Amino acid sequence: MSEPAPGFAARWWTFVRERFEPIGHVLMAGAFFAGNAGAARLLVGSRVSAGRAICGGLAVLIVFLRLRIFDEIKDHLTDRDAHPERPLARGLISPAEAKAVAAALAVLEAALALCCGLPALTAWFGVLVFSLLMYREFFVGAWLRPKMELYAVTHTLVAGWMGLLAAAAASGIFAWEMPAGLWLMVPANWAVFNVFEFARKTWGADEERPGIESYSGRLRPAGAAALSVGQVLLAAGMIFAALRAAGMPRAALWTALGLSVPTAAASLFYVVAPRRAAARTFRGVMTAFILGSYLTLAAAPFLRGPGR
Repeated sequence: MSEPAPGFAARWWTFVRERFEPIGHVLMAGAFFAGNAGAARLLVGSRVSAGRAICGGLAVLIVFLRLRIFDEIKDHLTDRDAHPERPLARGLISPAEAKAVAAALAVLEAALALCCGLPALTAWFGVLVFSLLMYREFFVGAWLRPKMELYAVTHTLVAGWMGLLAAAAASGIFAWEMPAGLWLMVPANWAVFNVFEFARKTWGADEERPGIESYSGRLRPAGAAALSVGQVLLAAGMIFAALRAAGMPRAALWTALGLSVPTAAASLFYVVAPRRAAARTFRGVMTAFILGSYLTLAAAPFLRGPGR
């Protein structure tokens, strides 16, 4: 007798373990929310209640998960050849079921955003609309897909909308009421997501796989490293500007820029010796930059002197 098919919960736990590594994504979503909430507190002056933090952070985490599901649905046909081990490609989860789960998650996101107030729900609607455009590949997928770098930077724009969601959830004000300094977080979040996207597909020469595109394969190690470092500098510059707009002490300002220094060193190490060890170091340092940037923003309100 054949074994019974796994139940719904078992199938989706397998999906999460394989395609949405829980610990890493919880840490990333938490850092993302905390960083944007910290920027909102600095520039708006609002305190973040525990309820807002929990609901806003969960909303961000679930958006991350829904975006991952969207990607898996979009890629499931090509994954049958390139990645046959993935859950949709191997038939563990059907595209129809994945679409139903994504829709249910969107409803849950809306409910969590509403718990943070109407401004957060309004910002979440922007995230939803843009994510649906991403899912449809802006209706130019055949033209856009071969342009790997352009494809990436158009899709990572969702991070700007997500940052506004986090800021609205934390502050309780509508996006159009936010000060200009807080809007600097839109390009900052976009650049940070670009760092993540570019770094994760920058590999050592002994990690490259036939038929699997990477930035290092397309642009050579030096070009791939420059791609990531350029976004590091943009992100650091925008965070520096946001902290300066909030009147932060000079030490905090230089901390924001100082986070980019190790990325340059790791990039040089990788370009000189583009093998597995150097590539892993490069990716690890880029991840540390992402987390460090958001944690700096999250800690900044507590570093500002009394009465500021």
